[in-house]
Amino acid sequence: MPLGDLIDIEAERQRISKKLEKIKKKILNYTKKKLSNKNFVEKADPEVVSETNEKLEESKKNSTKNYII
Repeated sequence: MPLGDLIDIEAERQRISKKLEKIKKKILNYTKKKLSNKNFVEKADPEVVSETNEKLEESKKNSTKNYII
């Protein structure tokens, strides 16, 4: 029996897309919050701060991408 007969593929795509968007927003917000924390920026190893900045930029780029599911 084909999988399409068991589930609504389009509904499943929409559900997964919504979930993916929520996760991307959480990552972006967490990274922004971390970098806005004065203590983190002052006390963390500069390499860690740099990596976190890179993660933020990557998250921003990924938040505009639409993945085909």
